[in-house]
Amino acid sequence: MNLLSDLSRWFFINVVLALLPLIVNLVVISMFKEEERRKWKWVSLFRDGELFFFSSTISATSMSEVVLGNKSNSPNLGYLHTFTLLPIMLVLLLSTVIFGCAAYTKLQKQLTGKGDSLLDDFRFSYGSVACAIASVILGYVAFLQSRI
Repeated sequence: MNLLSDLSRWFFINVVLALLPLIVNLVVISMFKEEERRKWKWVSLFRDGELFFFSSTISATSMSEVVLGNKSNSPNLGYLHTFTLLPIMLVLLLSTVIFGCAAYTKLQKQLTGKGDSLLDDFRFSYGSVACAIASVILGYVAFLQSRI
């Protein structure tokens, strides 16, 4: 039961509280009039890179869970932790690089006025959601491994 309470605490602090601004935005948008809600696209909520920061933060804390949370001296656990660390590092790198590309693209559009903003918004929104989901799943795995 202790693991379940630790897991629920981890999920609430690392996921729910971190995503609270986006959750509040969704609640506020749901209170709009129906014709205003039809004009709104979900892409506009994720296009500015908030989820990239979330992914980077979750990945970094998950890496610390794996590295610092090892309570066993078993040599076989080192391989397991390595195979957890590599995907976490990949998500951290991807979220950082994609966020950099998104910022560069938006700056280029501002300076030159060229580019398809809707296509870029879709691409970066899907990328940020994918990184966020991957970081939460890998963070969950890292949390469980740190308790071994």
